[in-house]
Amino acid sequence: MADPWFTIRSIRWQMVILFILIAFSVGIPLRLSNYRFMRERLLDDLDNRLSRRLNVLAELTRQSATPEMTQAIMEGLLVTPTDRGALAPYPVSLLIPKNESGISPEFAGVWRDNCWVKGWGIDDGIGDPALLPPDEFRVHSATGPHGESLVAGSRISGALLELHQLTLIYFFTMVAGALILTPLAMVIANFAMRPVRDISRIAQRIARGETRLRLETDTMVTELRSMGGALNEMIDRLEGQVVAQASFTADISHELGNPINTILLQAQMACDPDVSPDELRSTLRSCGETAGRMNRLRESLLQLARADAIAPSEFAPIDLEPVLEEALGSVRDLAKARRVQVECQTSSLEARGDSDLLHQVLVNLLTNAIRHSPSGGTVRMEARSIANGTVTVAVQDEGPGIDPEQIPHLFGRFRSGGKKPGRGIDGHGQETEGNGLGLAICHSILVAHRGSISYRQENKTGAIFEIRLPGQRPQTPF
Repeated sequence: MADPWFTIRSIRWQMVILFILIAFSVGIPLRLSNYRFMRERLLDDLDNRLSRRLNVLAELTRQSATPEMTQAIMEGLLVTPTDRGALAPYPVSLLIPKNESGISPEFAGVWRDNCWVKGWGIDDGIGDPALLPPDEFRVHSATGPHGESLVAGSRISGALLELHQLTLIYFFTMVAGALILTPLAMVIANFAMRPVRDISRIAQRIARGETRLRLETDTMVTELRSMGGALNEMIDRLEGQVVAQASFTADISHELGNPINTILLQAQMACDPDVSPDELRSTLRSCGETAGRMNRLRESLLQLARADAIAPSEFAPIDLEPVLEEALGSVRDLAKARRVQVECQTSSLEARGDSDLLHQVLVNLLTNAIRHSPSGGTVRMEARSIANGTVTVAVQDEGPGIDPEQIPHLFGRFRSGGKKPGRGIDGHGQETEGNGLGLAICHSILVAHRGSISYRQENKTGAIFEIRLPGQRPQTPF
C-alpha cells in the first residue's frame, strides 16, 4: 500500500512540526482558559456593580426619596468607571464599551404595570426586563415596597464582542509566534540531528569499502550509543562473512582441484594405447572412487546451504527420545563395523525443534565419535534437562581429541578431526571418510533452533560435543 501524500520522511521536519504542535497544544488551552477567566471576571464585575446599584435603588425607594435625589444618585452610579487597575491581570473596565452611539451600556429603573415608571439609561431597545435576551443583557431585579420591580442592568454584547476580538488577537499572535519560532526549531533540529548525520557519513564510507572503519560509540549521545554499538557489531559480522566467504570459496576450489586433476591425469593415462585391460579397469575404478568423494562433497555442500538458509525461529515442542533412538539406529551398522559400543542415557524430554534436522545433527556427531574412537572403544550419549527448561545432549568418544590450536575454527568450513586444511578431498591433509563440513552443518542447524553447540575435553582423553536446545519455554540464543 502506498504511503499517504502527507507522509513526512525527514526527521528534521518531523521535529519542527512536532515542536509547532506542542506549542499549539499548550497555547490553545492556555488561550481558552484566559478567555474563560476574562469572561468570568467581566461578568463578576458587572454583577457586583449591578448589585450595588440595585441595593441603592431599593433603599431610595424604601425611604421614598424625592425624584430629584433619586435621579442624581442613580445617574452618578451609571457613569462608566474610569479606573484602569481595579482588576488584575485583565481590567474589565477596559472592555466596557464607550457610550459613543448615544446608547448607554448600563441602565436602571422601576418597572410596573408593563412599563417603565422611572428609568435611567433606558432606550427604546430595552423593554420588559424579564424578556431581555441573556446573551445581550445582564439584569438584576428585586421587588419594591409597593410590588414594583426594581431593575439594574447592563448591555454585555459589546463587551463580549471586544473580548472575542481580543481573544482572536491572542490566537493570531500565537500563530505568528509559531511561524517566527520555526527557524529556531530548524536550528535546534539540525543540532539534534548532527550525531545521526555523523553516523550516516561513516556508514557511507564503510559502504565504499572502508570496512575497517568503526563508529566511536564512546563520544555518542546516550540515545544513539546502543544503535552505534549494534551497527559496529553488524559491520564486524559482515566483514567476517566476507572473509569467510572468500576463504570458503578458496577452500572449495582447493578441495575440488586435487580430485579433478587426478581424474584428468587418470583419463589421459587411460587413453594410452599400451594400457592393459586390468590397468584400464583399475584407472576407471579410481576415477569412480574420486567422483564418489566429489559427489559426497557436493551433497554436504547442499546440506550446508540448506542449513544456512534456515531462518532462526521458534519451533514447536517435540519429544526428543524418539529422535535419539532413530539417530542411534542410523549409526548402529557403522559402530558394529568399527567394533565400537554406543551407550545412551536418556529420558522423556521435550525440546523445541525439527525432528529431521535434529536427527541429522545427532547422526553427524555420533558418526564423528565412532570414526575417531579406537576399536573396542565406547561412545556415550546423554540427554538431560537443565535450568530454565534447556535440554542438553552430550556425545563423548574415546579418541585423541582436538588440537587446541584448531578449537576456535572447529565449526568452520573444511575443518575436521583437529587437522589443518591441506591436501585431499576432505581438507584434512589426507584422504579420509569425512569432508570437514559435518560440524559446520550442525552449527548452522542449531543456530536456526536458537541453540548452540560446544566442544570440551575431560582428562585429556576423548572429545565431548554438547548441544543445547530451548525447552518448552522459548529461550534466548546462547
